[in-house]
Amino acid sequence: MSITLEDVRMLLKIPVTGKVVECDTIGRSEAVELVCSALDVPEKEAEQQINKDLKVNKAWLKSKWGLKPTSSLKGKEKKMVTPKV
Repeated sequence: MSITLEDVRMLLKIPVTGKVVECDTIGRSEAVELVCSALDVPEKEAEQQINKDLKVNKAWLKSKWGLKPTSSLKGKEKKMVTPKV
């Protein structure tokens, strides 16, 4: 399961327009660097939130920006999602 542009639009309640951007497979250090730069978090925090499959905890993303889970997501906050860059 990957986080999609539609997920970003719904979670952050922002308009998302434009073309889809895809990239080659990346390693852990590159994933940490992307999370640090894109989300403006310290490297140590990014390392803690990225698992071995290079997925980020959705509950952490929500808590970081004060987003409340919707009723359809309750109980699923610990599900991991892959950041799509």
